[in-house]
Amino acid sequence: MDDVKPKWWQVFAAGVTVTLLGLCAIGVGTVGLGAADQLASVGSFALTGVGTLVTVASLVQAVRQQRQRPLVVEPAEPPPPAPPSGVAPLAADLARLRDVTNVDHERLFGVDEAIDRLGESLRNPGGASIISIFGGAGVGKTALAYELIRRHAEEAGFRRVASVSAKFSHIDRVGHLERDAERENVDWHALLVELAQQLAPGSDFNDTLIEQQLPQAMPAEPCLIVVDTSKPGRPRSRSGTSPVRASSTRTRSSSPPGRRWRAPASAACAS
Repeated sequence: MDDVKPKWWQVFAAGVTVTLLGLCAIGVGTVGLGAADQLASVGSFALTGVGTLVTVASLVQAVRQQRQRPLVVEPAEPPPPAPPSGVAPLAADLARLRDVTNVDHERLFGVDEAIDRLGESLRNPGGASIISIFGGAGVGKTALAYELIRRHAEEAGFRRVASVSAKFSHIDRVGHLERDAERENVDWHALLVELAQQLAPGSDFNDTLIEQQLPQAMPAEPCLIVVDTSKPGRPRSRSGTSPVRASSTRTRSSSPPGRRWRAPASAACAS
């Protein structure tokens, strides 16, 4: 129906045309065409008036249409994606793990076969939930674990890595076994708090409620947790008893019972 109605500019043009015709008729009448043309002169004035009214009405219509016209807002283009800030979580976790491991990563050699074998276990979604690496102090268990994670964690689908140390001694740069007196009495609650702070930095955790708080700190994406210990036995709880609860399933050692990672000459890590 709107397309059938004349546009305001069409009405305006018609009004201007009628007004001009009326003015022309008035001009001709003033020249003098005799008394018989007086009636035509009256018609000329009427024609001019009608044309003027039509012209004014068209202008009023134009103003109304301009006011009633909805404001058309062009859809804004979506902003370009923000460039990634900082470092990817997995890369940051690996960098932190490298910093906290007290080993010489540049002198690890002869362990490719063992790392590949462990990598297969790490990449197997239906495999072990816990992989343990056994061996004497200073043979390179920590370095082996770090290299395993560096090479295979991302390929295995892990997007976060958290690590805690329950080590009570370490081999220094010259091969001496040094005891860490500050960690002699460490318990699992302190380790869990340290773990939660890595997974959810900025959150408030305490060792009293950590067993309830830790599930909330766990990320949604797959997470690999590393516990590094060199003391025989297990860390003890405040009550003096060993932890008895476990939540893992399908656990498996990296070597059959009775065998240990002995770091032979062809597969050694100089500490």
